[in-house]
Amino acid sequence: MKAQKWSNMRAFAKKWISPPVFEGDEFRTAQAKVLNSTTITTILFIVLALIGNSWGGRTPANITIMDSIGLAAVALLHVLLRRGNIAVVGIALSVLGFIGITAVNISLGTIRSPTIGFYLFSIITAGLIFGSRGILLCTLASSLAIAGLIVAENAGILPAPDYAVTITQWFSYTVQFGLTAGLISYTIQTTNKALARAETEIKERRHAEAELRKLTRAVEQSPASIVITDLAGRIEYANSAFSRITGYSLDEAIGKNPRILKSGQTPPEIHRQLWDALMAGKEWRGEFINKKKDGSVYYESAIISALTNMDGAKAQYLAVKEDITERRRSEQALEKAFLENSTLLQELQHRAKNSFNMISAMIQLAHQEGCTSETIEALDQLNSRVLSVAELYSLLYSSGSFAEVRLDEYCGKLARALLGLRADISLVTEMEEVVVSANRAAPIGLIVTELITNSLKYAFPGRRKGTVWLSLRKGPELAILEVRDDGMGLATMAGS
Repeated sequence: MKAQKWSNMRAFAKKWISPPVFEGDEFRTAQAKVLNSTTITTILFIVLALIGNSWGGRTPANITIMDSIGLAAVALLHVLLRRGNIAVVGIALSVLGFIGITAVNISLGTIRSPTIGFYLFSIITAGLIFGSRGILLCTLASSLAIAGLIVAENAGILPAPDYAVTITQWFSYTVQFGLTAGLISYTIQTTNKALARAETEIKERRHAEAELRKLTRAVEQSPASIVITDLAGRIEYANSAFSRITGYSLDEAIGKNPRILKSGQTPPEIHRQLWDALMAGKEWRGEFINKKKDGSVYYESAIISALTNMDGAKAQYLAVKEDITERRRSEQALEKAFLENSTLLQELQHRAKNSFNMISAMIQLAHQEGCTSETIEALDQLNSRVLSVAELYSLLYSSGSFAEVRLDEYCGKLARALLGLRADISLVTEMEEVVVSANRAAPIGLIVTELITNSLKYAFPGRRKGTVWLSLRKGPELAILEVRDDGMGLATMAGS
């Protein structure tokens, strides 16, 4: 119980002597620290002065009364300080301290040596709290007070001075030494903190400058054209790539509107879309057909967005642009070549299709000429292979790519064509999308042709009804192609 009580008392004392802290306001917090130190020091000084005066036995009763009133007043100011009344406490403390020092000297009838020290301490404290204005006012008031005390003493207005030296004088000097040491300690601590903070700020500034130089070099050396304008569209910055691409120097571009690059060939709708996006706070991506300083036209891909300030409001516009003239010319050349060759490709496809049909018809005709069973079997196999190649060619042409083919589409189409003449046999497909090269698709097609042809020949003899399943599944590394049927098995055929 005693330990808890002692702990509570220590917590209360610590809280009472700790200065108030104002989050986000360093200046008020610093003022509060000075005032807190001043009030606590003054309270201790008055308490010790009362003790010293009682030991000395020569201190007038009015001095003791004044010290007691001062103690109560400073304690009240300390309470007001903890409630955040910085200005009130500062002014009251300066005025009360000045009046108290002057009143003590009047009651003693002469100017004691510690008086000058206390006046100096008042001037320094006023400077720490109120700045240069506090120093000026307190210095003027102290000078007038000293002058008034000197005149009053010489004129005999003050009571007869008491020059006796007692423990009170020792205590006054000791307190003055302590105040001086405390002030020096506070000044040193404040200076060290300021130096440490300055060193940290210098390091941070150097780091920021290094990062800024790095960013500046990256922007300047970027192959893309980078332009920054104000909200009215006037160019404020452009990197070297802008000058290299457009022919305008930075001095020529600064203050100008990017309309100096307008060729008249960009559709007006593009500019409307650009400003609609920027006004809505969005990023815009698109292309311009612009004009260089020498009058030549070039194509430009651009990304334009707004830059915001610390408050989040739009402050500038940033454009990152790339010259895509060569790419667009290549695309246009390819489109032209494709259009020129499309007629030829169509004619080649038509002729190839006719050739496949003619070969198939000739095989069917030879099939009807009463050939031997071996010849008929050979003709059927040849017809199936021609069909496989024809379907592959048809898919390659329709897809527009002669390098790759959808294996699932190719095998499914091939199976339907092979089973097309057998209405008594149904086809069930379970196909997943698989893309392979044309070189791989051709032999796979021949394999599927052989499997389905053999199934029709051996599993379903004599127009036997049934089902053929064709499935294609993708594995982690390989694709699995499966052909199966519900016709006669090998054992059945061997038994027959």
